Amino acid sequence: MPTLIASVARSSAARSTRHRTGPLLMACDIVTIAAVTALLHPDSTPVTGAIVVTASLAYLHAAGLFRSRLTLSVLDDLPSLGIAVVVGTTATAILSTQPLFGRPAGLYVLGLLGALALMRAAAYAVVRAVRSRGTVRHRTLVYGAGDLAITLSTVLGEHPELGLEVVGLVDNEPPRKPTPVPWLGGRHELCRLMEELEAGELLVAVDSDRAAEVSEILRVCERLRCHLFLVPSADYVVPPTSRRLDEAWGIPLLRYTPGQAAISGRLAKRCFDIVVSGMALLISLPVLLAVALAVRVEGGPGVFFRQERVGLDGSRFTLVKFRSMRPTAPGEADTTWTITGDPRIGPVGRFIRRTSLDELPQLWNVLVGQMSLVGPRPERPHFVEAFTESIPIYGARHRMPVGLTGWAQVHGLRGDTSVVERAIFDHNYIQGWSMWMDVKILVRTVSHVVGASCARPRHRPSPPVAVDSQDAVS
Repeated sequence: MPTLIASVARSSAARSTRHRTGPLLMACDIVTIAAVTALLHPDSTPVTGAIVVTASLAYLHAAGLFRSRLTLSVLDDLPSLGIAVVVGTTATAILSTQPLFGRPAGLYVLGLLGALALMRAAAYAVVRAVRSRGTVRHRTLVYGAGDLAITLSTVLGEHPELGLEVVGLVDNEPPRKPTPVPWLGGRHELCRLMEELEAGELLVAVDSDRAAEVSEILRVCERLRCHLFLVPSADYVVPPTSRRLDEAWGIPLLRYTPGQAAISGRLAKRCFDIVVSGMALLISLPVLLAVALAVRVEGGPGVFFRQERVGLDGSRFTLVKFRSMRPTAPGEADTTWTITGDPRIGPVGRFIRRTSLDELPQLWNVLVGQMSLVGPRPERPHFVEAFTESIPIYGARHRMPVGLTGWAQVHGLRGDTSVVERAIFDHNYIQGWSMWMDVKILVRTVSHVVGASCARPRHRPSPPVAVDSQDAVS
């Protein structure tokens, strides 16, 4: 297999995988707008021209007309080009001392629209030509080895003007019929293959009953910053703001690109975590010291409880909590589920668990980047493996940083509650994530903690238990 991969990589080495049409189209639009403005409005100033160019390009960028596409069509672009011209003209009327409406507006608008359309048609012809000659090709892996995957691989090979060079198929089972490209391995080798082959595009062509695999692949694409194409299906859940419909010789494809908005969102979330967790650690320092002293007095040496948990992308880290009881055997907490009513929990342990004070040391996990303030709660490796096998969407939780609190927890799904319901809430949180949603969850968490602290604890008889974990709020 390594020899096969090396030969595929060598055969594609001469072809660029990172040339994009965006810079070319932007340059053509700038030249066109500047030239038409100078020709049809000779009295315009450099400021007037700059306003037209900036406003028009801003709209074209927002409309996605600088993104890379398989099928390039001026007719598809025409409505957006028309709106961009109107936006640029209106901006000059508002901001410039020499607005373009000083001359016949209709002549300028129609002239600029026509020039932009003609220039784009010429640019698209150039792009198709360099793609067909192999000068600009984007290395692509196809996930799937069935009839649909083979058909798409064949179509892309027969139509080089689409710009995708399929270098191999990836699926757990090898194809059962001849294929135009080699089968390179299974799903668990996808990340390695994408990096070794420098493939920037991934085309998913599997049946709709494999939707859980698509969620996992989506997470891979987010981490690798690659582009994902998939055959549309109601079972494939892709963030609505990231949907772009394209086609390959009549076959519709849904394009998902981890864009700048997603990158900026992750950066904003991380900055928020650092600021809030750092301030919270400083403000809660007296409480931390008091709890540590109480735990030490009640249970003896060792005030902290450390346990391995699974975080972002399946990475493992050591979660830190205040100890509320002592396990009777090493590793006991790693494979048992709940400790509700355990006789080893003393008054201090019950209090810090009821008020969630035992969770405060996890602010350190947040500060160092192992966790986030808000996200799916981290689970132990033993249970992650078990739940992933029995709950199809469970593994998709790990495409978002794990959190100190989460959407499931503020809905009361804590302790010995349905894992399926938790996974559903976590999945919905990830799909609809926003910074305001994080703030809302934090506010509700504080409300729940305050309510639990003020409530009178209910006496529960101690059942005969085979006991567990230190995490009743996971």
